Amino acid sequence: MWKPIRLFSLLLLLAFALAQQITKEFDVKVELTGKLYEEKPKLSPPNYLPMPQTKELDLSYMVLEAPKSVEFAQIKPVEKSGVSCGEPKDALSYRLGVDYYLKGRYDLAEEELGKVLLVPNSAFGPMAEYVLGIIAYSKDQKQRALELFKNSCNFTHMYQGPACEAYYALNLTLKGSVPENQNGLWKAVKAIKEGKPANLSCDGVVFVQYCQYVSDFVKGKENLLYRDSTRLRSGILAYFGGDLKGAKAIFE
Repeated sequence: MWKPIRLFSLLLLLAFALAQQITKEFDVKVELTGKLYEEKPKLSPPNYLPMPQTKELDLSYMVLEAPKSVEFAQIKPVEKSGVSCGEPKDALSYRLGVDYYLKGRYDLAEEELGKVLLVPNSAFGPMAEYVLGIIAYSKDQKQRALELFKNSCNFTHMYQGPACEAYYALNLTLKGSVPENQNGLWKAVKAIKEGKPANLSCDGVVFVQYCQYVSDFVKGKENLLYRDSTRLRSGILAYFGGDLKGAKAIFE
């Protein structure tokens, strides 16, 4: 039999071993972290608040109208080439196309001028595009006319100026904006639509009637073709000029 002292020692040893095991199982490492908070100063209201200022807007850019119609250059007939060995195909098609156009036979003109565009890098291509643009516009194909005028505007030829003006005009009509340009009329129109000062020049422009309207618009002078637009403009000028009674009479 085990002596009581040995039995107690054995039990004590077992208890110690068990305690060690429990200690291992419940030994958890704890990492203490801290956060440092910086107290921000309290916001104080300013001593003075600026008074809100009202700004009067010049709405002239909203009442400037796009052209009521596109003005075109006069297309010149093409003389037959005196080359004995025959005309180049693109030159022949352009000459025939212009001839049909001047006679009002637009379908045949489109057919011949379309052949010109099939010839790579043809010198007659940009001119053919301008005439095709006129025909497309006459058939109310304004989007197609816009693209033809735009392409024609990119090359130097006898109708480049008219092609560019037609492009600017249709772009304003269809998209409400004028592309960047150096034309005396259309640069001014672009400035007005952007609410900027305009320096207008009608020298050498194709859109003669429209340029006269823009000139009257800038001055606040009534134009019979664009009566509503120019009357509103005159009212705006009267208002900003301090003539409130005159402006009221126009706007009512």
